[in-house]
Amino acid sequence: MKKLIKTTYQNFFRVNEFVAQTSPMRTHYLSKNPFEKLLWQHKLISMKSILRSIPYKTVLDIGCGDGAGLSTVKPSADYTGLDISPTCVGD
Repeated sequence: MKKLIKTTYQNFFRVNEFVAQTSPMRTHYLSKNPFEKLLWQHKLISMKSILRSIPYKTVLDIGCGDGAGLSTVKPSADYTGLDISPTCVGD
């Protein structure tokens, strides 16, 4: 069983950036592992379903990773993605 621990911003950033550099988000959506691929694609399907059911003009995606969630947003909406990782959002 994993245990939640208190950490510092620097430690969180270091681990998050390591994961971003070694396992890009898109690899999850296109995984050769059928379960992983299904899980991540279902996330996008669920996001589309939720967003389809509510009127919105603006989306703030906190923890956007590489921005894959943008594909779920209607083109007329304003989208802002934030992520702690420079690798994910680019410099």
